[in-house]
Amino acid sequence: MLYDESRDEFIYAELEPNLEDFLGHSNKSHIVLLIVWTLGKWKIGGTKKGSSKEGWYRLTHLDNSPKGHYKLLQIPSEDSQKVKRTFQLIVVSEILK
Repeated sequence: MLYDESRDEFIYAELEPNLEDFLGHSNKSHIVLLIVWTLGKWKIGGTKKGSSKEGWYRLTHLDNSPKGHYKLLQIPSEDSQKVKRTFQLIVVSEILK
């Protein structure tokens, strides 16, 4: 958890070496923010399969955001446009370039 003093609240965050490692976690219910060192082999617009209950995940740009900031969308199927959940994503290696 991270504490946001400006809003006086905690932010549930997950720290991972790469984005694919996040998919291996079984409990993502409270996570809002992902912080990873690298995207690994994941490309913008690409999808990856989560567990059978979770569906798929798609990596997209975060509108009007600085370098290294993205959205990870949880979707019901690989080509679905319906979004079940959104995670904010920060990629440290891209910010440090």
